[in-house]
Amino acid sequence: MLGSEDMILSEAIITMAQKLGLKVIAEGIETEEQKNLLYNAGCNYGQGYYFSKPIPADEFLQLLAPDSCDLDMKLDVSCEQ
Repeated sequence: MLGSEDMILSEAIITMAQKLGLKVIAEGIETEEQKNLLYNAGCNYGQGYYFSKPIPADEFLQLLAPDSCDLDMKLDVSCEQ
């Protein structure tokens, strides 16, 4: 769980980036709670063990293949706004 000071700092950084017209990517998301907090704070994208452990490049490319049946399922858990 993020502490209140951590969340205040995260929200300030997200707000500042958005005011500069930037998209925000949160790294190191490990739990659904973290994903939801960052999504609700306005984070555009997220990355971390919550979504996937690191995988070899060839496996990653297979996920991007047009015939990948898992791609829609994987994209459903992203935190893009």
